[in-house]
Amino acid sequence: MKIMVTFICILFFPLWVFAGNENRKSLQDPEFLVEKTSGRARVRSLNKLAKDNFHISPTQSLEYSKRALFLSRDINDYGGEVTALSQMGEVYDKLGQSNRAMVYYYHALRVYSKHEQRKEKEERFRILAAVVILTLSVSVVILLGFLYFRHRRIIVMEKKRITGHERQLQLEANLRLFQARIRPHFLFNSLDALVDPDCGKDPEKLKDTVLKLSNLYRAILDSPEIKVTTLQNELAVVGDYLAIEKALLNDRLDYEIIADESLYACEMLPLTILTLVENAVKHGIHQKRDGGSVCIQVEREGESLRITISDTGTGFDPEKVNYGFGIYSIQERFRLFYQDNARLKLNSDRHGGTQAIMEVPYATIPSSAP
Repeated sequence: MKIMVTFICILFFPLWVFAGNENRKSLQDPEFLVEKTSGRARVRSLNKLAKDNFHISPTQSLEYSKRALFLSRDINDYGGEVTALSQMGEVYDKLGQSNRAMVYYYHALRVYSKHEQRKEKEERFRILAAVVILTLSVSVVILLGFLYFRHRRIIVMEKKRITGHERQLQLEANLRLFQARIRPHFLFNSLDALVDPDCGKDPEKLKDTVLKLSNLYRAILDSPEIKVTTLQNELAVVGDYLAIEKALLNDRLDYEIIADESLYACEMLPLTILTLVENAVKHGIHQKRDGGSVCIQVEREGESLRITISDTGTGFDPEKVNYGFGIYSIQERFRLFYQDNARLKLNSDRHGGTQAIMEVPYATIPSSAP
């Protein structure tokens, strides 16, 4: 242990001696401390020496202040320059040179004022820079937010457009499917009527009926891609059908179509009125020995078109009847084409008579449309 302590003392003794010599040198020679510093530290050391020598040796104090002044100007140390000028003013004042003292006091005040103005200007610049940076940051955030929400809006709108387009394609496909199922349904029912034994008793009547039926089939089958038609075309098809049925029923069917010509351009889904009329004839009039009558009335009610098909057939109990494909197809086509803006209502009495009321949005299409 003693050996270790001795070794440490031997190791650090030269350093201790050197440090002691340095301290003694700094006390004996003030220039030694000045030479060991640089920059602002040297300016402070020179100003300190000038202050320490103010009462001892004003001339030496003045020399230190001059050195501090020149050095502070070289390195732009405004604080050191003001201190040096002030101390030089004090020295000259002590030496009785008041005029020179006032000059140095004035220079000190001017440098101090200039320094403060510069500090104030720098502070304003920092504040302005901070405001600009903050404004730019907020603007960038707002811009990024705007671009983000705009991008999101574009994506949502594009999804809606794609969804709407897909829905339209699905709607068109379903409408074509319903139309394709309606045509054979109607044709088979009409062909059943042609094989009625009563038709063969009058060849001319049968010939005329077949000709009208041919025209009716052509009107239906020649328009497989039709989405909508006019009320005029739909009523023409219905009129041909009722004329054929009247001939097949040996005039046991009377019919009437009431529609103002101003409504002929109204938009209609093909075969909807015909489907209801066919149901009225097949399930109502055919079931009665004495036949009956069918009345189709079309009228406008505000923004809706109201079509009423009334018959004097056998009627049915609405609570017990199972609606066939024809009624189901109309309801589905309304749902797909009009959404919730169209409706079909059936009123019937089991003792006789049925009324089908169809309401669709009022809209017109060009007269050149099918």
